Amino acid sequence: MITEIFRSFGAASALARETVSHLYSELAARSDMPGFLKWQSLRFDATACDPVIWQKSYDQITQKLSIFDAILTDNETRTKNSAALLFAVETYFALIAQAFFDQITQTPPSIIELYNWPEKSKFAQSIAAQTEQIFAQKNLHPTQCGVDLFGALYAKLLPAVVRKQLGEFYTPAWLAEHLLDVAGFDAAMNESKSVRLLDPACGSGTFLLAAVRRMLHANHSPEQIASCITGFDLNPIAVLMCAANVAFALTSHHTNNRRLFPDTLPPLQIVCHDSIRNVSPISESTTKTFGEFDFVVGNPPWVMWDKLPQDYREQTKPLWQRYGLFNLSGKESRYGGAKKELAILMVATASEHFLKTGGKLAMVLPQTILQTHKTGNGFRQFGGDDLPYQLKVLRADDFSAIRVFKDAATKTATLVFEKGRPTTYPVPYFCWQSPTQYECCEAVPVASELPGSAWRVVTNDIASNMAKPAQSSDYTAQLGANTGGANGVYWVEIISQNAKGFVTVRNLAHCSKQMLPVVEAEIEAELLFPLLRWRDVDRFSAVPSTWAIIVQDPATRMGLPFEVMQTQYPKTLAFLSEFETQLRNRAAFKKFLHDAPFYSMYNISRETFAPIKVVWRRMDTRIRAAVVTLIKTSLAQSRPVIAQETCSMIAVSDLDEAHYLAALLNSEAVHQHVAAFSVVGGKGFGSPGMLSHLPLRKFDANNESHQQLTQLGQTASACLPKERDDVLEEINVFAKRLLL
Repeated sequence: MITEIFRSFGAASALARETVSHLYSELAARSDMPGFLKWQSLRFDATACDPVIWQKSYDQITQKLSIFDAILTDNETRTKNSAALLFAVETYFALIAQAFFDQITQTPPSIIELYNWPEKSKFAQSIAAQTEQIFAQKNLHPTQCGVDLFGALYAKLLPAVVRKQLGEFYTPAWLAEHLLDVAGFDAAMNESKSVRLLDPACGSGTFLLAAVRRMLHANHSPEQIASCITGFDLNPIAVLMCAANVAFALTSHHTNNRRLFPDTLPPLQIVCHDSIRNVSPISESTTKTFGEFDFVVGNPPWVMWDKLPQDYREQTKPLWQRYGLFNLSGKESRYGGAKKELAILMVATASEHFLKTGGKLAMVLPQTILQTHKTGNGFRQFGGDDLPYQLKVLRADDFSAIRVFKDAATKTATLVFEKGRPTTYPVPYFCWQSPTQYECCEAVPVASELPGSAWRVVTNDIASNMAKPAQSSDYTAQLGANTGGANGVYWVEIISQNAKGFVTVRNLAHCSKQMLPVVEAEIEAELLFPLLRWRDVDRFSAVPSTWAIIVQDPATRMGLPFEVMQTQYPKTLAFLSEFETQLRNRAAFKKFLHDAPFYSMYNISRETFAPIKVVWRRMDTRIRAAVVTLIKTSLAQSRPVIAQETCSMIAVSDLDEAHYLAALLNSEAVHQHVAAFSVVGGKGFGSPGMLSHLPLRKFDANNESHQQLTQLGQTASACLPKERDDVLEEINVFAKRLLL
């Protein structure tokens, strides 16, 4: 039956092409239709997308809808009517859903009225007739009951690349089953047939379908189930998909090879509702309408605060502040305060409005909120001392090693909470290598005296060795040079040079995301430095692969004064002026350095030019550190090496100290420490902030262990990579003694 549904209604079917083509043509000529305008406003909220970004997304979406190329032959029309095309596709989908609701004698959700516009009526009969024919075959297999039928059909209409652009990533069924398991849903369901469950961001209904299957298996009647499960979503098409899936599951259940079709079911509580603001965009429903639930489960939207529409930010700002999730004032707002996930706000609001005291809240969340300082510091207080809103973390499951969502490389975790009790540590923490294999770990705050500090996660076998509070380092680190998104301007290759101190260079335009011209010009050699890119750094080895133009005053941390550039470096100024428009349009430049010279860069200090430093890669799977010293080049003098901002560095004055640090940073003990409180491979892994939790002691030439590490570091730097294993084993012995 499912195969027949896809064949009859999928994008390749004649019915789809004819219906969507006609609806699109009619709608393109009547874009002011009230239903269409209402749909657009709901879709903005549903994807939490800024309207400007949304329009760009629409333009890209239309280009990807190759299945309807015959409809859109004029590229100009295609761009102007992207929204109309998507609404036409969704209206076609709504016609199919309506026909299925009619077949199972179930009232559709009120949201379907959004798609009831006159031009669709002529196709409704054809779709209804095709649906009736499919049902007449009665070939639904028991294993097909309770599956995400309508989500799968929607995926057949919109390619994955389009759904990704819309931010539509639906939870895999195995993860929903896992979350119900660890939340204890089965035990509660077996104790009471009136246990209530809510998914506040239900999508196509993955979590509700998992609950429905379990309740049917436990012999709950369809009527009982319909009254016990509730789903909310702001996306109107998601509400329609979820309601159709649940209704179909309840009315096509098999028991003892007998197919049940209840004559009546209570209306399904699957509605268009904003779980964060607790309002319905199309009705008067409120918290009191739905009551409280024993379980709140789901996968809330993963959207950063700074990606939300301005209106939505203003409307929800009091909620963020009320729950103590972040403070939007001053420096914190500019440098990380805005890097907050909308998902954590939904956890807070859903807990307050919909969860019973003693009830369980189980959510799929970004793993980064557990181990990233600024992103999750407010969230990790879990209600603080406010007893009604307190959440006790019962367990955390880390799926970072698994690609949970096949269309997105996100690091995923699940958390289970109980409302009304404070969180105590350690928290049971499970690191999954596959959907069936995991390692038992523990999570504790990195700084127990600071509420909400990032979690340190360690395996049970080394937990006792790392039980003492994390200590900070005697060293401080900083990021490498940051062009602000203009690598293709500042990164160059040398074409030739002359005896007058000038060098002919060509910019590496392909190293920028934006389109840049390739410019070949003569500049002053004094402003050229060997550049270490991320890929140039490995354990005990760092070899610059290209050159960087640095025109920065390390004292003022801004570009050299314009007058200095005119008088001392006019050739370099002329070269950079070729890119003035692009350099002025850098987002960070406009936000933070709009009064500085247009060629200013970031993260440039005296340490940037230090002759001796230890450099390592950020965003890696482990720390890979190397000693970097002055390099003799074909230019007039030896030059300090500049690391790019995807690397961190420590500037030192002594080569022995540098080898000591490189040996320690490459050790297994340091890897365990850093991996315990930051996301391996994440943006924060290997950042300068790692030193605040890493007890690196200042180099002491009189300390025998320090001397041994220096010698081992020198040996490792001098030998071939395949010869370093034995040296690393010795390093690990000394490092473990010093750090664990």
